[in-house]
Amino acid sequence: MAATLTAAAYDAADMFEDSTGRDYAARLAAYLCEWCAVWSRPALSSSWRTAGASFNNARVVWRLFDSLPCAFKLSLVGADGLGLAEPDPVLKWSKVAESLADLAYLPMEHLAWLADVQLLPARAAGPLWHSTSLVWALSLLSAIVGEVRNLHLNLNRFSPQEMTDKALKIAALAADFVNAIHWGPRGLLWAGRNPPLVVAVFGIFSSWVKLRKILSDKRQFQTA
Repeated sequence: MAATLTAAAYDAADMFEDSTGRDYAARLAAYLCEWCAVWSRPALSSSWRTAGASFNNARVVWRLFDSLPCAFKLSLVGADGLGLAEPDPVLKWSKVAESLADLAYLPMEHLAWLADVQLLPARAAGPLWHSTSLVWALSLLSAIVGEVRNLHLNLNRFSPQEMTDKALKIAALAADFVNAIHWGPRGLLWAGRNPPLVVAVFGIFSSWVKLRKILSDKRQFQTA
């Protein structure tokens, strides 16, 4: 038991050293706060949502410092980086769409944050956040198409564990896509219509899948 707890503590410490690990841990915490808010009495529910908003705000501020690495990646993007070298047309264009959406996401989020803190006109905050959600949704949808196509093309090459990992990844992307549309502009599909419990459960699931993948990758790297 003690050895298990020690291993878990080392895994958590290792994960938090990485900016991506910290981001998804804070994301999981934010969705857990939303889940707790659903089941709490009104007064406590408001406190849980405030806590969740704090985690989300922290993530937005952390990502302000990702701009320079993002700009560096943009300068290095070529045919391979965008996915144009991919021979399969579905994989190629889904990768192109995903890459362009990912490159657009951070600058748009930064502009939305600037509007939130009123360094840009406050009235721009809502449209900017909606646009950010739509860009995220495009990235997720492109990733889903690419993952499903890759699974179809290589179905007989994956081990049972790899199949499980692929299925979890696609399910997590789909869960995030549902939430991304929910936060889009009203009138778009189911935007604004998902119950808070659905938003929380989908977010908890997708965050867990991502953290599971991060820990798995770190363990494989350590044993390599």
